[in-house]
Amino acid sequence: MSEITVFYSMTMERFEGRIFCVGAFGRFVDELSKQYDTVYLCAPVRDLAAPKDEYSLQSNNIILQAMPPYNSIISSLRYVKEAHQALRQYVSQWERLYIRYPSPFSLYAFRLAKSRRLPVFMHLVGDTRKVVEQGSKFNIIARMAARVYLAWAERTLRYMIRHANHTLANGEDMQRFYRNCAAKVTEIRTSTFKEDEIFVRDSVCGDASILRLIYVGFLRHEKGLEYLINALPAVERVVGRKVVLDIVGNGELEDELKELVMCLSLQDRVNFPGYIPMGDRLTHLYRQADIFILPSVSEGTPRVLLEAMANGLPVVATRVGGIPFTVRDGFNGLLIAPKDCEAIVGAINRFDGDQALRARIVAGGYQTARQNTLESHVQQVSATIRNYAQDGGNPG
Repeated sequence: MSEITVFYSMTMERFEGRIFCVGAFGRFVDELSKQYDTVYLCAPVRDLAAPKDEYSLQSNNIILQAMPPYNSIISSLRYVKEAHQALRQYVSQWERLYIRYPSPFSLYAFRLAKSRRLPVFMHLVGDTRKVVEQGSKFNIIARMAARVYLAWAERTLRYMIRHANHTLANGEDMQRFYRNCAAKVTEIRTSTFKEDEIFVRDSVCGDASILRLIYVGFLRHEKGLEYLINALPAVERVVGRKVVLDIVGNGELEDELKELVMCLSLQDRVNFPGYIPMGDRLTHLYRQADIFILPSVSEGTPRVLLEAMANGLPVVATRVGGIPFTVRDGFNGLLIAPKDCEAIVGAINRFDGDQALRARIVAGGYQTARQNTLESHVQQVSATIRNYAQDGGNPG
């Protein structure tokens, strides 16, 4: 029987036998389950009193291995003993381990698997370094504590990469940073949509009275949303019509951004619909928009860029982190400098005023989307895991 264990910190929420989670991860696990007889999903679990408006796992060959209900490094400290006991119980069922990092207790799960001579695969889906080094939400004491934790986390991560059978890294930035740890560190791009969900439309920016912009993601300092909001009055002046911005998501910066919108008297221009799970509501917002904007000041390899391209949107994004791994300037989007309101205005104006440019960029976006569907992403993950023996077997 072919089995795989997926270890991740994404909280699973349980109600009457149904398992709810963030759509991007849930769709990935469901697609991965087609490659194996059994998928053990080892993740934090919280029981619900009522069903939730979120993605629910569909496959009947996914077996949940419940971890305590932590949702961060800090909260996981309360559950060390309980988590270690659970992992010691679960490891006897494992055949191979796939760790999505960062996740609390990754090192313990890694060592348990290696003690049983199981193949272990790392997938670096987030970059703790960038959050600590470039995030501005920490006060001085919290930043010092975060840097102490980061030093430890870096040592343990490099240890796991050196002894893993293979490591996948989201984007060139992380792949390049960690490739000196081991020969087998491969760049990968995360995707959430299937081939038959790519939406081909006739045109964008066709409404003479209104231009619709959209951002999808967390509301955090590193996303640079204040620069986008500050640029809106100038955007409206240069395009000569009303500009509406949908900021989809939630995060610790929400109140601050809303206050900025009020200070600029943009309440009728900027909408905050909150977090919207993958599904018809989010798809509708993508498809009524004209231009997708990602003004990040630091970034990994955001999947929303591919989602925007799959929905026929021209993309404006900053030249930071793993964004250039997905967006090629002039081919499937426009790349601009971070923290630059004038660059945001200029890029939006270029798209609005040049139909041929829009058509070329959208076509490049469709080509990129078709090469990076959920099916192809899962195939790459599965092929890496399947082929480990041909790549030299168990190094640890």
